[in-house]
Amino acid sequence: MISFQANTWFVTGATGLVGSSIVRELKRNELNVIALVRDQSPQDMIDLLTRLEVKIVVGDLLDRSTYAEYIATCDVVVHAAAAVQIRDEETNWKVNLEGTRSICEAMQEMGKTRIIYISTAGLYGGSSLDPVKEETPINPFGPYLESKAAAEDLILNSNRGLSATIIRPPFIFGDPKVDRHTLPSLIDGLPGRILPRIWRRNPLLGFVHGEDIARLVILAGSRYQTPSTIYNIQSLEISVNELMEMVNKARNGNAISFPIPYSLLYGVGAIGDFVSNIKNKPFGLRKRIALFRKNWIFSMDRANKDLGFKVIHQDRGEIERVMSEYFLMEQGKDDEINITQLVNMNEIGN
Repeated sequence: MISFQANTWFVTGATGLVGSSIVRELKRNELNVIALVRDQSPQDMIDLLTRLEVKIVVGDLLDRSTYAEYIATCDVVVHAAAAVQIRDEETNWKVNLEGTRSICEAMQEMGKTRIIYISTAGLYGGSSLDPVKEETPINPFGPYLESKAAAEDLILNSNRGLSATIIRPPFIFGDPKVDRHTLPSLIDGLPGRILPRIWRRNPLLGFVHGEDIARLVILAGSRYQTPSTIYNIQSLEISVNELMEMVNKARNGNAISFPIPYSLLYGVGAIGDFVSNIKNKPFGLRKRIALFRKNWIFSMDRANKDLGFKVIHQDRGEIERVMSEYFLMEQGKDDEINITQLVNMNEIGN
């Protein structure tokens, strides 16, 4: 691999946890960024991109005519946009596969070849005693993972002359103001009074910080990389029971720890999925519990060997701090709502 001058980067999904982490890291390295955002993107994230002096392009991922001319001015495309935790199967396939197809077609039209694709370690499916390596066969389940696998295949075998780096992260954490998935789902989805602990099992799970993903993106994207390559990434490993205790502490430690056999825990997952679906915050708890039979951790030997890459977010306490910040932030929102309701009631009474 030969380094080259990659000054201008085109980033999709820039208002999400991973995409915004990538944008921040690019700007920290004084690089030019063009961000593709949806017209319904959160205003606070648009404001953040504006403060970072990012060129914002409002467009539709599925309509390359809305952004192809901007890709023409870039050295690297970072495709981080995805439909995550969306129950609708059609949306998963449209965004994850057809959106990727549109990006690849725009790159071909504009004569661009260097792409970094943010995929997922969920493609490996089941758990393992040993850290999973990139050559492990994938076993995707459900529309999200199946559509992500199809997007990877499209990038790697599209015959468009792409030089691709595919990054497969496990559970992602980072800025609690942006994170809408893994850790918030644990805080919101697990029972408040009873905290389950797996009896006689305590497997390890892989987590990665958004900033570590961003650092790998920049390191890989600043090199020509032919043939295309897949990299696992993982910041740290944390046991399931330790993670449950962190949830308890983040929520002020009011839950009673309850040892539970794995089979019964799976049933709890079914109840959790039912509740989260009612709240329109689907989490797929049963699928995640299915990972708890063994470890779900990932080897980074390839990234270390090829790129000399090392993660920096290896402090387990950081996950607990993010959980606590998110919990306090949500409590603050509830307090604001209650105060507003009280004021409205007083105004009505007057």
